[in-house]
Amino acid sequence: LVGCVGPFSYEATGYDPETGHAEPSYAVELSLGEARELGAEFRQDAIFYVSGDELSVTLCGVGSELVKVGTYRERVDSAET
Repeated sequence: LVGCVGPFSYEATGYDPETGHAEPSYAVELSLGEARELGAEFRQDAIFYVSGDELSVTLCGVGSELVKVGTYRERVDSAET
């Protein structure tokens, strides 16, 4: 994804504090619609979306519900937190 993202991007590892499952990814500045399109382009079923410090997950399809899962800072390790 590097080189095809918005005004800023950085590597981030998101994880579930309950299970310890972690996955490397990228944090990028995009609108929800742009994020869904990019996720679909890279064959992702779902994406995480951050607004303020609120973390949600949603399917990449248009009109899919945002489901709140907690705070961003609780679930990510990055140079930007």
